[in-house]
Amino acid sequence: MKHLSTIILVLVIIYSGYSQQHNIFKNSAANIDSLSQSSCNAHEKKPLHCLKDFFSKGHVSGHMRYYFMTTSNKGPLSTYYANGLGGLLAYHTAIWKGFQLGVEGVFIYNIGSSDLGAIDPIGGGRSRWELQLFDIKHPDNKTDLDRLEQLYIKYYFRKGSFVEYGKIGLETPLMNYQDTRMKAYSFAGFWSQIVELDKFRFNLGWIHGVSSRAMTHWYPIKEAIGFYGSGYTTHGDASEYNHHLKTAGVGIASAQFQPNSNFKFQVWDYFIENISNTLWLQADFNKKFGQTKFFTGVQFLRQDPINKGGNENYHYAYHSLDQRTNLISSQIGLSRWGFTFSTNYTYIAETGRYLFPRELGREKFYTTIPRFRIEGLGNTHMLVAKLNYIPPKLSSLSIDWTVAYLKSPNIDQYQWNKYQQIPFLNYAMDIRYHFDKFLQGLDFRLLYTYRQALEDYSNDYQAIFNKGDLHHLSFVLDINF
Repeated sequence: MKHLSTIILVLVIIYSGYSQQHNIFKNSAANIDSLSQSSCNAHEKKPLHCLKDFFSKGHVSGHMRYYFMTTSNKGPLSTYYANGLGGLLAYHTAIWKGFQLGVEGVFIYNIGSSDLGAIDPIGGGRSRWELQLFDIKHPDNKTDLDRLEQLYIKYYFRKGSFVEYGKIGLETPLMNYQDTRMKAYSFAGFWSQIVELDKFRFNLGWIHGVSSRAMTHWYPIKEAIGFYGSGYTTHGDASEYNHHLKTAGVGIASAQFQPNSNFKFQVWDYFIENISNTLWLQADFNKKFGQTKFFTGVQFLRQDPINKGGNENYHYAYHSLDQRTNLISSQIGLSRWGFTFSTNYTYIAETGRYLFPRELGREKFYTTIPRFRIEGLGNTHMLVAKLNYIPPKLSSLSIDWTVAYLKSPNIDQYQWNKYQQIPFLNYAMDIRYHFDKFLQGLDFRLLYTYRQALEDYSNDYQAIFNKGDLHHLSFVLDINF
């Protein structure tokens, strides 16, 4: 791919040509009206609106990232490791009469790994998380991993509302950027945000393409769904919907209401044309009692198939016509002295499996934990205790401890278990540190996870391969600028 070279060349020209006269890191988006009132004088400090200043008063940002990841499976099953090195470079122009242009590119190298495409002879699969650092469709590709992540035009309204079109990033409960690998999720389509009314925010969008965080190329929605694996139909047959679905894209609509700092309510609707409709409701409340903060919340999700679930042949359909998903997730917690503790619970009813394409983002339930998705399960209970500590005198350090219990159906109960997920206990520690002074911009993350299978699978290694009785470690260094 040659897109990234072009991006870097453009940025270098912009920066080298104007950096001595202007501060390109100054964000001029704060005052749109002032652009139309200024003259084109490069020595004036106030915002300018000639073509040269439209670009030179833009903003460059990015990061360099090193990522080490390893997973140790039980007994004779494979152990995987990977070292990823790369960077991201982003640029957006200043705002002229409400308009703004943006571009973002990423480059990645696999600088050392085990054979991530090899099939484990006992487990029957290949690397799960390590391969996601690079390209799941091309596991042997170690160098040609650059990608044009964003390329958009954006128009701002007076109060900060905007509409944008192109290759963009999203942040919603089910479809989101999720920059926790070497790449993030990126989307192609239209997106808008309306904040003209006090206490309300509205979003409306249509997404027709995606490049997931484990992909290098861009795909239409109908082709991307299933790249992460298709699992099984409710009848126990292997699903084969990848490349067989019929959909034009995903429509997203939301309304959020926040009357004060204590309460927030939001509703989201995801319409995957010709496949399914997902409704997400969420209410959050927090209140301070002296120095103690109390918080609680509830989420409800409802899913219904549309037409034939994507294909008339059930082997090729994404959503079964006889299933209706009902999911509820809740949270209650306290925060004081730098500690934040919460208990979180999610229940998926026996009415159907929770299904949303993993290629489109990561679900944000209260029980969401690193390296696991509840997607594909029904008739399931998940209980998670979370403890976060940020030292009052060292706010740059954050430590998370998580204990999670999953009670899932038997692996042969396909009507509720799409990916043959086993019940487990999950223990995790996540340490993050943001350096300051001379090392400002350097971020560190260490994630350790141990997942213990709750049943004896000593005679069935395929059941626990990359799912239970495993140790996982991630070490990440970022230099942000």
